[in-house]
Amino acid sequence: MRTLYQTTIVKAYDAAMSPADGTRPAIGFVLVRLAERIDRGFTTVLRELDLTARQLRVMVALDEDKWTSQRALAASMQLDAGNLVAVLDALEKAGHVTRKADPDDRRRHALELTPAGRRLLRRARNAAAAVDDEVLGAFTDDEREQFDKLSRMAWG
Repeated sequence: MRTLYQTTIVKAYDAAMSPADGTRPAIGFVLVRLAERIDRGFTTVLRELDLTARQLRVMVALDEDKWTSQRALAASMQLDAGNLVAVLDALEKAGHVTRKADPDDRRRHALELTPAGRRLLRRARNAAAAVDDEVLGAFTDDEREQFDKLSRMAWG
């Protein structure tokens, strides 16, 4: 049985430029190359869905929680409130998000995904999973679980 090291990581090492002394490149270099490959696939998927990465992030945040304040959502996502407004405007115009004024405080707006927004988010998640399958297809299920666990540990 192949180990995690013997699968995709080895392929990434082999594809990377090895230092002149014959040693392997730093794992950071390999991970950057892997991230670039995932990013290319993910960017293609988003383009096909007519979404930006930031729009998808907002949709995921709205799916995970109810937000009654654009300011709170912006802070939680570490986005400038003005940038978030532009993203929400585009999502609302496309019919994926609604903003409803709070009857007790008109300065606040409840943000929700529309049914069309939920369908698009489901399609985006399925497409992202397909990118993962393509990139990590050489992994066994156990290796993939191990890679996910180790990646999350390194991320913090």
